[in-house]
Amino acid sequence: MSFAQHQSDGKPKVISPSLQPKSALERATQAAAAAKRNPPGDTGSAPRHPEVSEAQSAEKPQVLGIPSHELTPHVRRALKHLSDQVESLKSDRARLVDRLRRAEELADRDTLVPVFNRRAFERELNRIISFAHRYEVQASLVYFDLDGFKQINDRFGHPAGDAILLAVGETLAANIRESDLVGRVGGDEFAVILAKAGPEDARRKGAQLAEAISRTEITYQGHRLRVGAAYGSYCFESDDTGERALSRADEAMYANKVGRKIQSL
Repeated sequence: MSFAQHQSDGKPKVISPSLQPKSALERATQAAAAAKRNPPGDTGSAPRHPEVSEAQSAEKPQVLGIPSHELTPHVRRALKHLSDQVESLKSDRARLVDRLRRAEELADRDTLVPVFNRRAFERELNRIISFAHRYEVQASLVYFDLDGFKQINDRFGHPAGDAILLAVGETLAANIRESDLVGRVGGDEFAVILAKAGPEDARRKGAQLAEAISRTEITYQGHRLRVGAAYGSYCFESDDTGERALSRADEAMYANKVGRKIQSL
C-alpha cells in the first residue's frame, strides 16, 4: 500500500502509547505556565483539549487544563513535583527576606545600645530633613552629652560605663514618640530626631529628656550610679545636611554645657 493510500483510507492514525505520557507532561508544564500568567479570577478561560466536548468537560473536571483521562500517574507525579517546587521557592524567598531584614537591623544598630548607630542615624537624619523641606514642615534635632560618665568609667571600669550607656539609651527610647528616632553618635553622646517639632518644642523636649537621664540610676556592684546630661537643640533649615545639622546641635549643646559650668562657679 502506498503512502498516499495509507493516508486516505479513512482509518485513524495510531499514536504510540509511549508518547502519550510525554505529550501530557508537556501539556502540564505549559498549563502550569499559563496558570501563572492567568491566575484564578482572570476573565480568560483555561485551555481545553480540542477533542473533549463541553459536556465531557463538565462531567470530567480538568486539572490545569488537562482532561482527567490524560492525568496518568506519571503526569500527576509531574504536577505534584512542580507544585512542591513552587512551595519550596516561596519558603526560600520568605526566609531570604527575613534574613535580609535581620541583617539590615544589625547593620543599623549600635553595638552596645539598642538604638541607631551613627551611620544609620545620619541616613535617617538626611531623610527627615528632605521630608521636612519637601512638605514645608518643621523638624528638629537634640544632641546630648553625658556629664560624669568619664568619672564612672575611671572609677568602676568600662562594664559600669557600658551599663550607664545602655540605661541612658533605653531611657531616651522610652520617652519619645514613635515618629522620633534615637541614635548613639559618639562614645557618650546621643541624639534624637524630633519629627514635626519647631525650635521651642525641641528646647522643651530636650530639657525633659535631660531630666529623665538625670533620674536614671543603675546599681553596679552595690553602688548606685547616675549621670547628668547637657543638651543642645537645632531646628533644620532648608539647605541643611545631616552632618551640618549634627554639627549645629553639637555646638548648641557645648554652649549649654559651658553656660552651666559658668553658672555653677
